[in-house]
Amino acid sequence: MGRLVVFALLTLLHQGSAANVKNLLETVHDHETVVGQNEVTGGQCAVCCPTQPAPSCPAMDQLLLYLSTQDSLQGQLDQLRNRTDSINGQLQQLTQQELVEFQAENDLKATVEALQATVSSQDNIIQQQAAALQQLQGTLQQIETTNLQQASSLQQQESIIQQQAAVIQQQAGNLQQVEATLQQLETTNLQQASSLQQVEATLQQCTTDLQQLQGILLT
Repeated sequence: MGRLVVFALLTLLHQGSAANVKNLLETVHDHETVVGQNEVTGGQCAVCCPTQPAPSCPAMDQLLLYLSTQDSLQGQLDQLRNRTDSINGQLQQLTQQELVEFQAENDLKATVEALQATVSSQDNIIQQQAAALQQLQGTLQQIETTNLQQASSLQQQESIIQQQAAVIQQQAGNLQQVEATLQQLETTNLQQASSLQQVEATLQQCTTDLQQLQGILLT
């Protein structure tokens, strides 16, 4: 028994690490020695005393096996903890990056929706002004028709030329006002058309940015 303990300690010191304790049993079993006059061949336990085998050899084997298993499990546990910490760090980084990208996408969507609402409002205003312009054009046509009728009446009724001349002057003034209003509306329409083009260009740029951002998120 004493030889086994000394041999085991020397083997541990030679290997230099407790992680290789599990190989100790194979080293002991494969070792050949001679105790007294009894020869022990390879593959047999070399636990011998001068008179009889030591009764504690199985306990020593179990102890060494337990220590080897415990050391191996501790190493695996440390590796698992390191991997868990690394994965947690990566998850935190990915979560923060996704939050930033999600906020940027929401901001861009809000900008696009606001621009779309502005464009829709401008379209409604233009439609209303177009309807008003059509009404004014209808009024102008009615006035022109009335003028033609009155001109024909002037030829037929010379007696009421002065009265109709006054009416014509009034209608001419109204016509000038209508034409001035029409010019103002045309100027306003041109300005609004220019503004609408700028808004559409901005909307197209925002749509392009949104598509690029969605492409980045998909990759």
